[in-house]
This record gives sequence, C-alpha cells and structure tokens, in this order.
Amino acid sequence: MQAKFLQQISKTVSGEAQVSAICFSPNGQKLGICVDRVVQLYDDLGELRDRFATKPIDFKYERSSYVVTDMAFSPDSTALAVAQSDNIVFVYNVTTLIWLPDEQLIFGLADGKIRSGNVKKNKSHTLFTGEQYAVALTANVSRKAILSGHSDGAICRFIIEDEGTGDKSGLIVRHSCPPCALVWSAHGIVVGGCDRRVVVYSKDGGILQQFDYSHEPTAHGFGVGICDPTGKHSIRSDSIQ
Repeated sequence: MQAKFLQQISKTVSGEAQVSAICFSPNGQKLGICVDRVVQLYDDLGELRDRFATKPIDFKYERSSYVVTDMAFSPDSTALAVAQSDNIVFVYNVTTLIWLPDEQLIFGLADGKIRSGNVKKNKSHTLFTGEQYAVALTANVSRKAILSGHSDGAICRFIIEDEGTGDKSGLIVRHSCPPCALVWSAHGIVVGGCDRRVVVYSKDGGILQQFDYSHEPTAHGFGVGICDPTGKHSIRSDSIQ
C-alpha cells in the first residue's frame, strides 16, 4: 500500500470542538466533516456544497454543552445521522434540492418540509410543510418560484418573488402517483412517475396533454426530470436507467 496526499479539504480551525467526526457516504459522492459543531458536506471532488449547524438536545442548553462524537450516512446515502455527547442522535434527511441564483439552497425533507438555506450565512428556515415525503423540486425559468412534489401525489407551488403573474402559493394539483419526475417548463408543468404516464399540466392544474406508456412492455416508471435553462426542452429518465 502506498499513501499519497491529494488535497486539504477544510481549513485549520481552533477551539474546543475542532474536527470531531468524518464520514463518507456509501455511494462515494458525499463527505461529511464536523468542525466546531457545524457539519460540512463536500462532493466527490472535495468542493463544499452545504453546511448546517447542529443543536443541543434542548434549546435551554448552550451550544457549548455538547460535542459531536460521530456521524454516519444511511445505506442509500440520503440521510445523515449525527451522534452527540448529550445522549441524542439527530437524523438529517434531505430528499431533494435545487440551488437558486441568489445563494438560496431549497431542499425537501422526508417529513414533507420544504426549507430554504443560505450556505454563506449558515442559516435556514421552513418555506412550507407538505403532508407527505418530498420527492421532487423544480423551479420556473426565472427561478423566482418553485414546485414541490410529494409522495401522496401533491404538487405545490411556492412564490419566492412576486413577478406580477397573479400566481398564488399552495396546492396546484394532486397527480395520480408520486411526481418523481417534475419539470416546470415555459409551456407547462411536466410530470412523470411510477405509473408510466407523462402529464403536462397548466399553471392552475388543468391537464394540457398526456402520454401513456403503461401498455408498452419495455416502458418503466419515470424517476427524474430536468428542463434546459430556456424552459423549452425537458428530459425525463426511466427509473431504472
């Protein structure tokens, strides 16, 4: 075995709780480092992608009342468990996310919450809470409004910055299955899921067009979708591809 230095991931820090825990995700795409009770998440190239502060078992205690003792990713690499010296383990579960131009990182959680975080300021807050697990997020072409898809089929809109369109935040439509492939194009909301159907909805939830692949033996459910920056073209991927 021959060890080779590649790069320094985090900067040198001082204090009572320096680097207290490190873990790799099973898929090799995430690296978690806890520095002074703040969890830093890096990608497989060593670039910092997210960070969040841990918290004590009860807010009546000071931040210095505990240290992070260990961390571990879930087998599917979507959740991060953080063990602390105050005898508690927090599980942070991020199921879907998008990064907006103004440094807002929008992410969905397993409890249905849609939260907005600012990586530079290390702060986050809840935008709204859905009834079920968040499976997908997408933004409109201007990136000033978002849609969230949930495991009960709900597709919700949240207006980040009013563009004078008259659109309101709230439930738009309830799709026939979890809308895992969710795209907000310039021409409509394109949705695909495990029922092997692609439906295009209007901004108010009316059906504009639909494609049914359920009778094709080689077709599978749609697991992910994306739209190009112009909003004119979208791509949906088979859930097994």
